[in-house]
Amino acid sequence: MYFLLTIISTALIFMTGATNKGDSSVKQILEEQLFDFGHVGIAYNVQHRFAFKNRTSDTIRILKTTPLCDCTSAYPLDSIAAPGETIQFNINFSTKNQYGPINKEIIVTTNHNRLDSLHYFYRAIIGQWFESLRPDPTALLFLPKKGPQTVQIPNLNFNKITLSSFTQHRDFFTVAISSDEANKGESLSFEIIPKQDLSRGTYRSNVTIHIDKGENYEETILTIPVKIVVY
Repeated sequence: MYFLLTIISTALIFMTGATNKGDSSVKQILEEQLFDFGHVGIAYNVQHRFAFKNRTSDTIRILKTTPLCDCTSAYPLDSIAAPGETIQFNINFSTKNQYGPINKEIIVTTNHNRLDSLHYFYRAIIGQWFESLRPDPTALLFLPKKGPQTVQIPNLNFNKITLSSFTQHRDFFTVAISSDEANKGESLSFEIIPKQDLSRGTYRSNVTIHIDKGENYEETILTIPVKIVVY
């Protein structure tokens, strides 16, 4: 099922090049056109930041960002990019009322006559944990005065798994790896440590990790939502 979803996503991206009026520079501008959240729990908010670099000789303005799903909101951090500059925009995706493999699209409309419609995609597997690679816990909530929390990912099925890389959406916390390899029966382990200088408010972020299961297997991607509350 997920393999089929990958094929569909790739096909959509291929067709995108034809929808942008044939401008060959569109592939250079789209720094990252597809983001994979991997496995995520149900009824959480996860976020990602897309970007494109203006490699044309014209100033480009974002006119609007249009998610094709009510489950998602999107907003640019800046709306204008001079030649050579980069525009970034955030997406906030709610997994509520979602289940299984999903594939979503966002259309960014600009004032550029050859790049007027840029297509971005994101995908996830909601509420399902293949091969028992499930983080414990699946999401983290930090209330005031709560210290670091540990996330473990048990390896129940493979000779060895490796935490090959991770990315975090915002820098409200640091990630400290305790164990980046786990033989069968062991667990990958890392700590999430909220920053101490956060002002009052509620902070939402997430960390996405990539797990290597060996050369005969595709990697597994997991996203863990992080919510920090400061009184």
